Amino acid sequence: MCANELRGLLKARPFRPFALHRAEEDSVSVWRSDLVLLSPRGDTLVVYQPDSSFSLVDVARIESHSFHTAGAP
Repeated sequence: MCANELRGLLKARPFRPFALHRAEEDSVSVWRSDLVLLSPRGDTLVVYQPDSSFSLVDVARIESHSFHTAGAP
């Protein structure tokens, strides 16, 4: 996945929560667009969760995304 694809998902209106699936076979949920920071070069993503925990994501390792069908946890 490239940074422009991520920007499109984050700027979509209405926003739809989604999961990013990484090469390591795990995923990171994105529940709100205001809880995500994409680095200026578009190579690193910081994803905060509603409980204030966070994940650092190497954008180059994202293989796909899927939309959540239910609301935030």
